[in-house]
Amino acid sequence: MVEKNYLDVVYENLGLKSGDYTHLLAKYIVKNIIKLNNNPTKIASLLDVGAGKGIQAAVFSKYFKISTLDQHNDAKKTFEELGIDCEVKSGNLENTSFPFDDNTFDYVFTKSVIEHVKNWEHFLSEIRRILKPNGIVIVMTPDWHSQQKNFYDDPTHIVPYTYRTLDRVLRMTNFSEINVEKIYQLPFTWENKILKIIPWFIRKLPDRFKWKDKKQRNHRVLVRFSKEMMLLASAKKLD
Repeated sequence: MVEKNYLDVVYENLGLKSGDYTHLLAKYIVKNIIKLNNNPTKIASLLDVGAGKGIQAAVFSKYFKISTLDQHNDAKKTFEELGIDCEVKSGNLENTSFPFDDNTFDYVFTKSVIEHVKNWEHFLSEIRRILKPNGIVIVMTPDWHSQQKNFYDDPTHIVPYTYRTLDRVLRMTNFSEINVEKIYQLPFTWENKILKIIPWFIRKLPDRFKWKDKKQRNHRVLVRFSKEMMLLASAKKLD
């Protein structure tokens, strides 16, 4: 019997269909944070730190020259299958230097990674080092205020973050122009802010409605992600 790793268990049904979460998230970040106005040139470079199987990085390759960094090389298979030219590197995110030169990337993206890292100062300092001057880091992590009941359901979670905590660790590692927002993982709320009223009401339901089964392995997307919000931060490296 082949043992499943963390990525196999948590992300076993990921796909790359147009219009899914990964595509809409990339589009939102490009338009509203990086502000390329959906007019990619692929001249700019983006590193996905903690890329996992490379699903989000694969979508970002529509817009940027892509590289990935993770503890494993799971993303390599994804890029080979999709025919995507991507630099894939592995390394320890906790206490060793990232395998890139100073001032290499225009953008660094990291989603659902920093909460797994104990040594956040090293993690963010290395990201800052490899960013070019005026480069932007985008960090996504679970919002502790809305996820404290379930945060440690993931046994690999180490450090929880609030709005203020995330702002502070970015300032403590010398990032500037920091912006942190809470978002629902429901793309229909991103462009039409009025629609946030829908998850606001749904989140009042008891937590048991998040799940389709008693073992809590299959979730109801609308209910779960109305209750479990994310933090989305962006910050700039200014020298």
